[in-house]
Amino acid sequence: MSRAIGPLKFGVISQGAGTTAIVAAITGVKIRLVSYTLVCTGAATALFESGTTNLTGTMSFAANGGVTAYCPDGLFEAAAGEALNLTTATSAVEGHFTYRELR
Repeated sequence: MSRAIGPLKFGVISQGAGTTAIVAAITGVKIRLVSYTLVCTGAATALFESGTTNLTGTMSFAANGGVTAYCPDGLFEAAAGEALNLTTATSAVEGHFTYRELR
């Protein structure tokens, strides 16, 4: 069973099209996403990945569309030692997120 190794941590999302490690890989540590908010400046798609493995399906947004998700136990997590990536296409995506580091 995984155990949290510290308090909740917070991050900002601000990216154009492409893949960005929103939380860098940490050896032996899983990254569990607890909440996120995404807002797209134009029509766009987004998905979260553990390294190169999809954690969500591709989410499609209309211009100025967005989503907020929250679960105190966690929405999904990156595998131990893998970055939590956000891949977006077409336009800029802005937002924020909350996560925990687990061993």
